[in-house]
Amino acid sequence: MTSSHIHLLLLVFAVGLVVSCSGKATMTIDGSIDSRYDGQTIFLVPVPHATAETVDSSKVKNGRFRFRADASTVRMCDVTISNKAHASFVQRLLVVVEPGTLEVHLDTISSARGTPLNESLQSWKEKLQQGDDVESVTMNVIRNNPNPLGGYLYYIYERVMTDSQKRELDSLGINNYRPDVN
Repeated sequence: MTSSHIHLLLLVFAVGLVVSCSGKATMTIDGSIDSRYDGQTIFLVPVPHATAETVDSSKVKNGRFRFRADASTVRMCDVTISNKAHASFVQRLLVVVEPGTLEVHLDTISSARGTPLNESLQSWKEKLQQGDDVESVTMNVIRNNPNPLGGYLYYIYERVMTDSQKRELDSLGINNYRPDVN
């Protein structure tokens, strides 16, 4: 192999390395819903601070929809169907936007599987559906998630927490992940 071949190989390797490292962290959300909603719009809505610029949408086709979201910042979103669909029984679904692929299903009981924080969120939801104690299950999820998931649940449930519970969560640093704290 000549010196020019080696230089060419090194150049190709370097370009490939730069391209692969410069990719943004993304999440792919592959969703399903009853095909009677074909043509309807599904929204990916940041919570709690959505704006027209931050909401994404996807049309249902053959009972499927897809989002590709920037996951360079982990955050909470709702996946929900348009009001125009008159699908009041379809449950909106809280998800964590984080790098990876997430499978979601919208129905009377919606669900998500595929990424670590969404697995934790789904487990919490299933425990609540089984009738487990809301306070203890929620506190355990928040304690074990010093990240945007724990911060969001803290934000939502804070008003029913005791001062002692709030102090505990604050000592764990979870308050730093609340969506109302910048």
